[in-house]
Amino acid sequence: MAFKRSEPEAAEAGGGEATNEDAGGYERRSSKRVAIAREKSDREAALNAQNEVQQDADHDGMADSDSGRTDSDNDDCPVAFTDPTDACFWDSSDSESDASDDESEPSTDEKMNDDETKGPDEPNRSMLQGFRDYCDSHEDNYLRLKEGDKTSIRLMAALKLKKAPLNAHKALLEWHLKETGALQSHESLRDTPNYQSRPTLIDKLKFWYNASSLFPKVKKLKLPHSKAVVSIVWTDIKDAIVSLLTDPRFEDSDYLFHDDNPLAPPPDDMEYIEDLNTGDAYVQSHRQMVTEPNQQVCPIIGYIDGAVTGQFVDLPITAFKITLGIFKREVRDREHAWRIIGYVPQVRKEQSRGKQMFKESKHMESQDVVVMQGEGEQAGVDSEDEASADEDDEGTAVKAQDFHTTLSFLLKSLVELQRTGFIWDLVHKKRLCKNIHFLPFVAFIKCDTEEGDMLCGKHTIRTKNVAHLC
Repeated sequence: MAFKRSEPEAAEAGGGEATNEDAGGYERRSSKRVAIAREKSDREAALNAQNEVQQDADHDGMADSDSGRTDSDNDDCPVAFTDPTDACFWDSSDSESDASDDESEPSTDEKMNDDETKGPDEPNRSMLQGFRDYCDSHEDNYLRLKEGDKTSIRLMAALKLKKAPLNAHKALLEWHLKETGALQSHESLRDTPNYQSRPTLIDKLKFWYNASSLFPKVKKLKLPHSKAVVSIVWTDIKDAIVSLLTDPRFEDSDYLFHDDNPLAPPPDDMEYIEDLNTGDAYVQSHRQMVTEPNQQVCPIIGYIDGAVTGQFVDLPITAFKITLGIFKREVRDREHAWRIIGYVPQVRKEQSRGKQMFKESKHMESQDVVVMQGEGEQAGVDSEDEASADEDDEGTAVKAQDFHTTLSFLLKSLVELQRTGFIWDLVHKKRLCKNIHFLPFVAFIKCDTEEGDMLCGKHTIRTKNVAHLC
């Protein structure tokens, strides 16, 4: 559903009615831009020709010592982008099947980016290079799944839909094999080479499908308010973005581009509001951030919400997820369009303090309790005022300070990525769009009232005794 803009908004977006003076000025500016673009194109064409001659000379000199090396572009040299629809950007001969056979594709021997040599404002190229390394390493090492592996995968999918326990896979598979006569009553899965256990199969699949980096990592983090040391389960946002851009379940019709062109800007005469790329946040961000022809904004949409783990369990799990705004709204409703970045733990101040007091009691069982340095300490609170401080706290749940500290750690890589952007080769409509410089920015966060209050620093209580909002 599209909503028509009001007349003042449409006039502001389109610049109002054009007068003769404005038309003449536009023609002069347009001719000047064409002359500058033509001069820049000639300069870059001469530079590209010089680079090709140098590459041919280097290739001839290294042919005897490195026969396996292929021709590649110089990634340190900027690509001439004079027009998003020009031949330097669109390659009609490229497709999803033969894109890897393009002669201008960089060789994996030439690393596109090194964090030690990259400048402070250079775009991130390690994301694209990592995916190219994965494609090159799996080109000749791909093996088809065995029938036993397929059976185990189908069983895991059925158990996931039924929300069965994780340890149910081994018991059900052994029962099936013994009932069909594939295993004897005294044998287990170790005695048959055709079937594998769940952990072994997952370790194999995550390497095949480039999902090793998506598996969660654990980081110890001390929270400033509760003084608790918690284990943060997290995933790098850069790995999540690569996973979204390379997911084979997305089709060409799922992308949200103007005129089906990944580099096309928002139209100036847009009179309607429909999807994310027609809103003011997207349009204004594009006008301020995009300064080069090969750049495009990449909206990041966040989602944070808590979920209970049981009816009588006071242990909610708050997950933080992201997706990309280059997907359409109906596509963003699908489960595979989101990636989990991490979990925000619920920590109570009195629980961390009680753990510290139990350790200080020197009880025999306290020897098995591990307390990190500084955990449970009452910073700036005397022993006489400790009781009053606990009364003021009233055992409330996650405090905003601990909440923001956890989010600051989870979004650390996104802050760096917003500053530099990243280079990516996008296959769209069976055409390879090379060296797109995506510029991420946070479009909005989907959340409930409780998480929204903590994100904004607002008091979570709404009684008449609240003196101010924040």
